[in-house]
Amino acid sequence: MKLSTMDFVPGYKVEEHIGLAIGNCVMAKNVFGDFSAGLRNLFGGEVANYSDLIRESQQKAMKRMKDRASELGANAVLKIHFGTSSVMKRASEITCYGTAVILEKA
Repeated sequence: MKLSTMDFVPGYKVEEHIGLAIGNCVMAKNVFGDFSAGLRNLFGGEVANYSDLIRESQQKAMKRMKDRASELGANAVLKIHFGTSSVMKRASEITCYGTAVILEKA
């Protein structure tokens, strides 16, 4: 499956517009991560365990978006975006969405 943040893929044309493909993932932070983040607030630096958590969440959300696009019969997703929101005190949602299409060689 082709994925793009652009609204086209060079060398291909959109044969059919299928619709919106969305994938999301809600991940909870742990108490140890909060403690580590608190120390980083005092001394500065990257909170690596949160960065890892976000990266893992993005990958899961993107896989779910790709799976949904495949279910809809698409072979590509264009205009991909990520969004994030806090759903409760220690949990965040990562959403990955784009336009599911069928591409053909131009």
